[in-house]
Amino acid sequence: TWGYQQKGMFGQTGTSLTLLALFSIASAWIGIPSNVNDFITSSNTLHQVNWKDIIKNSSIPELLVGSSKKEDPFLKNCSDRAGHMINHFLTDAVLGMVIQNSGKGLSDLGDFEACEKNKDQSYYLLFSIMFSAYNGVRIGLCLPIECPLRVMENLKPDIANLLSKFLHFKIYPQQLLMKDIRAENAELNAIQPGAVWFICITVLLIVVLISASILDYYSFLPTSGKPLHWQKIVGCCSGQRNIKGILSTENRIDAKLEILNGVRVLAIGWVVLGHSFVVTVFTGAYNVTSVLDELMHRYGIALIKGGTVSVDVFFFLGGILAALGLHKPFKNPSNRNVKVILFTYFHRYVRLFPILAFVILYSIYIQPILTSGPLHYESRASMVSCKNQWWYSLLYINNFVTDYLQFCCMWIWYLFIDMQLFIVLPFIIWLYTRNKLRGVLVVIGIFFSSVAVQIAICSYYKFTLSSAKITYTKDINSMTYNKPYCRLLPYFIGVLLFFLYEEGKDLQNGSQRVLKFNNFLYNSHLARYICYIMGFVIMYLVVVSFYYLDHYKDDWSLAFGVFHMISIRPLFAIGLTLIIYPVLIGRGKVLLAVLGHPIFNPLGKLTYGTLSLIHI
Repeated sequence: TWGYQQKGMFGQTGTSLTLLALFSIASAWIGIPSNVNDFITSSNTLHQVNWKDIIKNSSIPELLVGSSKKEDPFLKNCSDRAGHMINHFLTDAVLGMVIQNSGKGLSDLGDFEACEKNKDQSYYLLFSIMFSAYNGVRIGLCLPIECPLRVMENLKPDIANLLSKFLHFKIYPQQLLMKDIRAENAELNAIQPGAVWFICITVLLIVVLISASILDYYSFLPTSGKPLHWQKIVGCCSGQRNIKGILSTENRIDAKLEILNGVRVLAIGWVVLGHSFVVTVFTGAYNVTSVLDELMHRYGIALIKGGTVSVDVFFFLGGILAALGLHKPFKNPSNRNVKVILFTYFHRYVRLFPILAFVILYSIYIQPILTSGPLHYESRASMVSCKNQWWYSLLYINNFVTDYLQFCCMWIWYLFIDMQLFIVLPFIIWLYTRNKLRGVLVVIGIFFSSVAVQIAICSYYKFTLSSAKITYTKDINSMTYNKPYCRLLPYFIGVLLFFLYEEGKDLQNGSQRVLKFNNFLYNSHLARYICYIMGFVIMYLVVVSFYYLDHYKDDWSLAFGVFHMISIRPLFAIGLTLIIYPVLIGRGKVLLAVLGHPIFNPLGKLTYGTLSLIHI
């Protein structure tokens, strides 16, 4: 092993020694700091490892030979193979393949395809040390076929002891996760009967789309006059009409509200940026530790860390647009009844259902058979969750009945909260159309109730701030992050903004205080500039606060932790309100020209289906 290292066969990181690729995974993490958080983010953990002394002073040879356990035939075969590799170190072909195709450091997954090409000699095993449900380190190992997963599972206690010895902190066998990727992928890639049905239905929909498009193209459908029912249905399926509708830049609402399209597109871009970073870094990037060590000290990383508030922009916009859509029918007193409210629920559910159902079915039946690789097994969790709990998602209750990590398509949690908040909103708008003051007071009451609930949860479970990220003890992340009572503040700030907008439009019956304020803001350049500056400063401080939380982790009290968690989301929405409101009263022409540009109209229509549901 020492000779191979001197010849440079292990790369600059020192890597796993020859026998590490078989069983001595412990040695790959020699010299790692005793602090787990520093361990995960350190980029120098595998440098300058003295492998010669490690082998000399450790029990690795005894572990490999396993003389005391040779009564197990599988272990005996593995032990014989290990002995042959040790005795024929420089000439054993399998050993060379093991060294070449195994990972050479933390997060190095090795060469999965090359290892799997020689199925009669080797197989690929993914080895991980988990420090929590969220954090861990892993390495890809190409092992001899004589040493199957069951043998490695039996060696967990020995491997854990070695790791504990060399890492200087206790590692338990249950922290070690091993996956035979060949077996895992074979099960996932099996075509299920449901996949056949899904493909048939998809093909049928495509045929209907093409047929309707042909009928529409050759003018078999009327473009004027009152069409028949079957013509309406066929027209709805016409690709030509739907594409025109998507790409249309025609304003269907107040021109001033077009600014929301630009905000929506920028917000989904921010969401995609954050998810792309997370997926890239934490699902197999070879130099993940050095990347994190470098990036976490850059000021610009705040844009990634603070990206969590990008979702709150959608809640904010959802509150505005949902209130706008509900206010129109409820302005008519004859529509203020239960029947209209129920129809509103039905209309929203039917509008969102098709694409959500399509994504869930795709995740269950199609996505597993289209991918492969060492991390392909991770799609099992989503597939199993969708298969067992699909109806939770279609009823929008998944965030109350299952843990976040067990969600079907966990990135769609936003839809659950948005639907749950929408269920409450028609009653508030109905009350507002009857008595404006009572409607506003109800929203303010909900606002403070949410604050009280969050204070209670954070105080009871001792909210803390840690170095690597914001950490919520007692799984408080699941208690707050995807719960409507903790995410409703930006939503109802949007509702309040709509109330102000509506009051300012009603010159006869609107609030005189609102009208006077709007008139003052409309005529005062200084007041508008103050709004813009304050809005940008508030949003900026919210985003960069995540950077400073990491770099000054020991300076924050429990009270500040509670304050930060509760305030960042509504503060960002308030900052956005200060920027948008002057546009809504007829000023801010430059902002409106940029964020309300017609190009954002078709892009904004795609944020729900094309980007929000399928970008991951």
